[in-house]
Amino acid sequence: MAKRLGIGWRRVWQFAMLLLGGSLLVLAHAYFSSLPWTVSTPLMILDRLFDIGLALAILGLAAALGLWPLRLLRLTDLSALEELLFATGLGLGVLMYGVMALGIIGWLNSLAWIVVMVVLVGLALPQVSRAKALCTQAGQELREDARSSHVPLILLFPIAFILVFGLLQALAPLADYDGLVVHVEAPKQFIARGRFFPLPEISPANYPLNVEMLYAIGVLLGTDVFPKVLHFAFGLLSTLALYALGRRFFTVRSTWLGVVLFLVTPLACFSMQIAYVDLGLTFFVLLAEFALFRWWQGPDHGERRHLSWLAMCGAGCGIALGSKYTAAFTLLIIGGVVLARTVLWNWKSPRRILRDVLLWGSVAAVVAAPWYVRNWLWLGNPVYPAFFGGPEWPPSRVERFAYLLSLYGAGHDWQDYLLLPWNLLTDSGKFGTSLFAHSSVLLWIPLFAVLLVRHHRSVSLLLVLSYAQVVAWALFSQQSRLLLPVLGPLCLLTGVMLERLLERWRGPWGNRAVFYPIICYAMATIVLQQIFFWLDAKPLGVVLGLESRHSYLSRNLPDYNSMTYINEHTSETAKVLMIGDGCGYYLQRAYVSDASLETWSYIVSLAQARTPEAVYRVLREKGITHILVEDYAPEWLEQFDPHGTIRSDLLILQALQPQYLELIYKANPVHVYQLRP
Repeated sequence: MAKRLGIGWRRVWQFAMLLLGGSLLVLAHAYFSSLPWTVSTPLMILDRLFDIGLALAILGLAAALGLWPLRLLRLTDLSALEELLFATGLGLGVLMYGVMALGIIGWLNSLAWIVVMVVLVGLALPQVSRAKALCTQAGQELREDARSSHVPLILLFPIAFILVFGLLQALAPLADYDGLVVHVEAPKQFIARGRFFPLPEISPANYPLNVEMLYAIGVLLGTDVFPKVLHFAFGLLSTLALYALGRRFFTVRSTWLGVVLFLVTPLACFSMQIAYVDLGLTFFVLLAEFALFRWWQGPDHGERRHLSWLAMCGAGCGIALGSKYTAAFTLLIIGGVVLARTVLWNWKSPRRILRDVLLWGSVAAVVAAPWYVRNWLWLGNPVYPAFFGGPEWPPSRVERFAYLLSLYGAGHDWQDYLLLPWNLLTDSGKFGTSLFAHSSVLLWIPLFAVLLVRHHRSVSLLLVLSYAQVVAWALFSQQSRLLLPVLGPLCLLTGVMLERLLERWRGPWGNRAVFYPIICYAMATIVLQQIFFWLDAKPLGVVLGLESRHSYLSRNLPDYNSMTYINEHTSETAKVLMIGDGCGYYLQRAYVSDASLETWSYIVSLAQARTPEAVYRVLREKGITHILVEDYAPEWLEQFDPHGTIRSDLLILQALQPQYLELIYKANPVHVYQLRP
């Protein structure tokens, strides 16, 4: 039977040994997960090996699965690295929608997932040898490029530094803000019910959740560290996709420079250590852009392959749009490029224009549609809660939420756009994080590529794609974290510029003028950043099992002890309103998330009289029994509230306290109140 399938008994034996090793890791993980959180033991390093092994298994399974649709597309002229990346992207898409299907039909449990995994492994088994060969060949390609590109090997040191210390940070327990709010919390909520269901009280849980579906695999198996490790892996995949893009359309040396610049930016490096979805989004956007570049080369390489690249581009866009709403901007920009290019090619044939645009658009729409159809059927709004509102989201609340989002950045007047580069550098806190401050100059350096690199179609296309996304970001969002998908291409363009400078300034002094500043910048950035992170979080003890999980979380989460108190001292029917906080992952009670205080403002608006008594009645009607207030969050949000709306609503909260609230726990900056009977 094995020979008929073309896999051989040796492959079956290797698979059996792999299954046995994985089973032992699962048993070890189950044992250590059953220990109290206050227990620490050096043997817990086995638990971390389980997370790494699970991530490698998921990526290997995805690569083998993805080779089937890649073969159907009949894409040739691919390097081993390119074939491996596209196969992994397609395979991850299969896994994402497989988990989603389990949630839709109500089979989101460990047993159902194990059955699905057995089926998927059976489908992937014939392609395992091919996937393994691609990994070997891709490694050889990278080594040969490193030897032949005349790039100082010392540039590999910051990359190794990032990989080692970033992985250690990723292996620490989950303490990431957005991960606790939605990226790991949403899968936990769905798994607790065994199915998908609307969650109006945790609005981000109703967003597109493609990457979170992969995180659900770890949550199903009882680990919340796996999402961090997988996001770290997405950082590596994004880096490799950026490298493959540069290697195909630019020189190897400029590609190495761009990759190093991307990895050492604090925004990219820090994102690899947390359970967010931005690097997953970045990976699929880069795959879509790579396919767009190959399609851009024209139909000269064959009509079928020409259409296959267009379909691949649509698939990448669809998976990205199923991962985050903000991918819609990238989708529109790529769609505009597809339309413009196909009109130039086929302006005498409207049928071909319609064929190409419909092919790309239909693939992207079909791939992304499940999340939007789900919201439309369950909540009456495909992009819930944006624009059209829905359950618990009347127009006034939607308008207020949009207003709060618009307050990010330095403003939307014409003079604000002129000063945007300066404000990003000097006042980056207004854009959501200071991590992007000193690397924000990388946004603008590639503009000079117009002067240094002329008559290069790939450079021109990448400039158009990148700066169209920057313009869309500046007009609509101005949250610096959302620039991550465009940061890699801009770093790649910077590498192209530096390589062009090396061509004009030959000799050892030219190399020193370009490479040494980059090396100093990279090392200073990474060393200072990692020292700051390590002194702040101190993750090594908990990773090695020398510190308990409970102790680590108590040090790194300001609200962890308060949630532990609520879990231990309140009834199971309690319901908590978290004002200024949305990190409810460790809370074992029902809760209402209110990280941006728009929920509190909505509750105040329901009490038309705006009196403490009226607000108290609304809280009781909604079943709220306790209120957790995180003090610094309102103070931080007030800087984005020039009209004083947040301040006036919080005054009502203060007026509630003497008569209607009883303080039961206090640990700065968190206060826990119980509503009086």
